[in-house]
Amino acid sequence: MLNRHTSFILYLFFLVLLLYQSTLVHSGDSTGDSPPATTIVDVLLQQKRFQTLVDHLNRTQLIPYVNDLTSTTLFAPDDKAFENYDGQEIDKHILLYHFITQGMRSQDFFQGQLLTSNYVRHDLLGPDNNKHNGQRIKVTLKDHDSKGHGTVYINQAQLTTQDIQVSNDTYIQVLDQVLAPPPMLDVLLEQQYGAYFDVMKLASIDKTLDQGKPFTVYVSKTNPLQKFNSIESTYLSSHDYGKKDLQLYLNYMVVPNDEGGPDYAVDMPPGKTTYKTANGESLSIDVLEDKQITVGEKPMVQRDILAANGVIHELEDTPIPESLIFNGRKYLYGLNTTKFVSLVDRFGLGEYLDTTKKDSFTFLAPENDAIDENAIPNHSKRDWLSYHILNGSWTKDRLSDGMMLASQFASAPMGGALQRIPVYVDNEEVLVSSKPGKSIRFDNARVITDIDNIRGDTLYKISDPLTIPGDMLSRLVVDLDLSTFIATLYVSDLTDEIQHTKGITLFVPTNDAFSRLGLLAKYFVHPTGKHHLQTVLRYHAAQALLYYDDMLNQVNEVPTLAKSMLRIRATQDKQSVVVGRPDGADAEAGAIVVDGKGNEKTKNILMSNGVVHKLSQVQIPSQVKITNYDLLVGIGATTMVKVLERANMTEVLNKSDCVVLAPTDKAFAHLDLDALYNDPYQLDRIARFHLLKTAWHQDVVTWQSDYQTYLSDKDKVIIKKETAAMDTNDDDLIIVVKDKESMMAQVTGLGKVTAGQGGVLQINTVLIPIRRGVFGLPFAWSIVVLVTIILIVSSTLSVCGFFAYKIYNRRRLGYRAV
Repeated sequence: MLNRHTSFILYLFFLVLLLYQSTLVHSGDSTGDSPPATTIVDVLLQQKRFQTLVDHLNRTQLIPYVNDLTSTTLFAPDDKAFENYDGQEIDKHILLYHFITQGMRSQDFFQGQLLTSNYVRHDLLGPDNNKHNGQRIKVTLKDHDSKGHGTVYINQAQLTTQDIQVSNDTYIQVLDQVLAPPPMLDVLLEQQYGAYFDVMKLASIDKTLDQGKPFTVYVSKTNPLQKFNSIESTYLSSHDYGKKDLQLYLNYMVVPNDEGGPDYAVDMPPGKTTYKTANGESLSIDVLEDKQITVGEKPMVQRDILAANGVIHELEDTPIPESLIFNGRKYLYGLNTTKFVSLVDRFGLGEYLDTTKKDSFTFLAPENDAIDENAIPNHSKRDWLSYHILNGSWTKDRLSDGMMLASQFASAPMGGALQRIPVYVDNEEVLVSSKPGKSIRFDNARVITDIDNIRGDTLYKISDPLTIPGDMLSRLVVDLDLSTFIATLYVSDLTDEIQHTKGITLFVPTNDAFSRLGLLAKYFVHPTGKHHLQTVLRYHAAQALLYYDDMLNQVNEVPTLAKSMLRIRATQDKQSVVVGRPDGADAEAGAIVVDGKGNEKTKNILMSNGVVHKLSQVQIPSQVKITNYDLLVGIGATTMVKVLERANMTEVLNKSDCVVLAPTDKAFAHLDLDALYNDPYQLDRIARFHLLKTAWHQDVVTWQSDYQTYLSDKDKVIIKKETAAMDTNDDDLIIVVKDKESMMAQVTGLGKVTAGQGGVLQINTVLIPIRRGVFGLPFAWSIVVLVTIILIVSSTLSVCGFFAYKIYNRRRLGYRAV
């Protein structure tokens, strides 16, 4: 094969023979003043600066093709341009890209002009039968003055020598760079719009743009996901969930041009035109009178960026298709609560997340890491999920501390009522803004992220899953302040009944409340008091669902399991709630205050079949009639009961104004009971001496006084504070026998009866009444009084006898008064 120089000499000789008249064209910067040569190659050969170009044309066997061109323009890189070229190997295709099928002079070029080259790639810019499917070349004009003088760029190459005329319809325009044919769209996007292309790859759109057919692509310099907030962006970039929407979004910026070539901006008609995009929607493009172009109302900032299989237009911003709709489901994906959404769909609750639903909801979605599916039985998962969905859109600004929001969990133990979720709101300082903010918890779950008004829904990402309220015992047993109530439940055998009653409000007295019952509490847990205990406990179970705010805002009279009514109302200052009988005849000032202050867990303790509220006092219904006799039996004062029965004092015992001093059985152990039972007189005295003629007093202060017993008006006892407790807050009382302070007993318990105004004071010593003599005085004093009387009488009689004797003696001797 001939080398390059040999080929050149032979071809030169061939030209000399063919041309009978040869005219040399001046070398240098000819501007077309010389007579035209016959072919482009002739002109190239006549100038040393095009030797490399001619070599490439010869090597690629394009000289015959070039010589046959009758009307064309060659953008000819000079030798220096080839020296600086570091692209792919010069082949036939690259050389053809430097030719256009019409002769053009520099004055014919205008800004943004697109020229069709002779380089045709199969179907890339339209069908092969389309004469305009050659690869495009773009003209750019810079620094032009009013006369049209300035710099012309062909693609990125500067036109250094203009209008070398070959013939009337053929010209050579000299360039300082070799023109590189445009790359495929996917390659061009990766080169110039890396961030945009990365997102395209995420959506697999890059594979679409690698196809052998034309496309028009609209892009922006910025990452297309920057238009969205972090949650939406996370969703769209999630391969498993948001890929289809990401494709929908990015395909809105891709217009397939299957039937024709790409939509070049220079060819767009004036006015508004719609184009069908790759996602099936219409994209509106408006060419304004000032030649500005908007795409989906976004300004086009750079036009006609050429690619092998289409064109790219750069926009100021990326339009969003109407079909891209963010709903609760997509936001939950974006919040990385995908496990929650998966469970919602799997257990038939997906309709809550559908965009077609009419109602709004609030979703409490735990973090993925917080959900342990194995910890939730399959038969309970639907209920558990429903408990995380609230009816209505509860935005952050609508939440307040203590709210009880209805979930979508229709609880069977509550009779189908919707189980509630407690809300706790604390104000806190936000360090960044120095403005007060809100810390929100739903039960024990802290809000991490809140999203408002997603197509009417509100979403909260929470730190922990919610727990459906358990049965009564599991909810109350963890509160040590309610241990007495739990104990009474077991004693009464009412646990199952209360746990399985649907839709109740349980008022649970605290340990202090039971403590204030004193001896009455002992009676309730005694076998003889079981029936009364059952009635009392049933009376605390209202057959209605009453949450704290409901009670605070209205008066409620509700039936109880004891078949008696409870009246619940707020105090005048609306600071607390009182519970009592409808007739207002309750003991202890007629009301029990619901303890709604202090610990937030005190009120609205949720259980599976209702709600629990703590009470500061035990409520006793009117049908519970507990007498002194009942109370004595209940507290185990069996010896005292026996003493009273043998003394026939039971009738007196149950009088409404009788308070019993009840020594313990241990106290009676110090007495000879057989001797006492066989001594009716002493038995009666002791029995009567332990019965006080008084009504019950409510507190220790009012108990401190003298009290008459049923023994006699003179047989009294004194009740007072123990000496050791005088200077303290202790409520210890002692009972002292009046007139015999050495005889005393300590009060070890108090209990008021419910039948009348009586009660029992339990004491640790049997009180022995004073033995009385004449005038009802104690026996010793009676002796003293009798001796004194005898002495006085004796003295009086002696004095009278002495004077009587004197008078008698004088009369007997005959004395007469002078």
